[in-house]
Amino acid sequence: MTCCRPSAWRCAGALSAAGALTACQSATAIVVDVTTDVPCGAGAHVETTLAVGDSATVAGRPPSATVTRCDPTTGHIGTLVIVPSGADNAEVAIRVVTAVGRDPASCAPAGESEPSGCIVALRALRFIPHEIIDLLSLIHISEPTRQAEI
Repeated sequence: MTCCRPSAWRCAGALSAAGALTACQSATAIVVDVTTDVPCGAGAHVETTLAVGDSATVAGRPPSATVTRCDPTTGHIGTLVIVPSGADNAEVAIRVVTAVGRDPASCAPAGESEPSGCIVALRALRFIPHEIIDLLSLIHISEPTRQAEI
C-alpha cells in the first residue's frame, strides 16, 4: 500500500514553488523624499504638508503628513512611502506645500496664484507593479522662485 501518488507530490511541489516565486516579488510603492533650500534653522517657521490622491482631487484633500521641522544643515524635510490602495498600476498625485511664516492651509489650491511664503509642488505619476519608485530630490523646493524643481 502506498500513502501518496508520485504525481500528487510533483503537483504539490510545483504549487509550492509557484507560491514562493510570487511571495518574493518586490513591493509596489513610491518613496517621496522632500528637501528644501529655505532656511529652516532655529526660529524659522517652516511647515510642510503632503497630500496624496488622484490628479482631480489632490488639491482639496487633507494632508497625509505634516512636518514642522527640517534639518538646517541638509534641508531634508522628510520621507513618505506611498503604497497603492487599489490597482498596482493606479495613477497617484502628490501635492507638497511648504509654507514659510504662515499656515500651509492658507496657500492657494493648484492653478491659482500663490501668496507670498507658499511653495507648492505637484507631481502625478503611476505606480509600477512590483517596483519601488524613488522620487529622491525630485521635489526640491526653492524659495526665491517659489516653484518646485520637478
